[in-house]
Amino acid sequence: AVAGVALIVVGASLLGLFIFMDVTRRVSTTWNERFVQKMFGKISRPGEAHRIPSATWYVCALLLGAWLLPKHAISVGALVLAFGDPMAALMGKRFGRIKLVGEKSLVGTLSFAVVSMLVVSLYAWALMPGWGFMRGFGLGAAVGIVGALTELMSTKLDDNLTIALTTGVVAMLLL
Repeated sequence: AVAGVALIVVGASLLGLFIFMDVTRRVSTTWNERFVQKMFGKISRPGEAHRIPSATWYVCALLLGAWLLPKHAISVGALVLAFGDPMAALMGKRFGRIKLVGEKSLVGTLSFAVVSMLVVSLYAWALMPGWGFMRGFGLGAAVGIVGALTELMSTKLDDNLTIALTTGVVAMLLL
């Protein structure tokens, strides 16, 4: 319980810092240019100079998940976001010729689902004694598919928010 409270306090502090930095860079164009181009230019996405960065959404999702979901459920959501989302981008940009929604591709979506399924299955197998292979694989498959569909359909909200929370809720329902 104490570790959970500490996690929420640290997460809330980090989110507060991110929000403060985002507000101040919107007030000052000089600060925005320096912040985006010089400090985080190599890791930020091109459109993030004029919108809320993905990292802010990521921290927000993990904070909400830590507050609202059981530990194993938000852990699953964080794993899916950490492994599935980057793999979708990597494989989709490299091999994604068949587009499904916007720039999102069939290869990226399938890569997301497969990698998420494998990571979550391994997580369940290693950290949930008594689950057995098939139950862990079922959790991984369900979360991988839901995560891939969430990533594919996240157009209005940032997928760093929607993926972690959606897959966390699915994991909660199946745990």
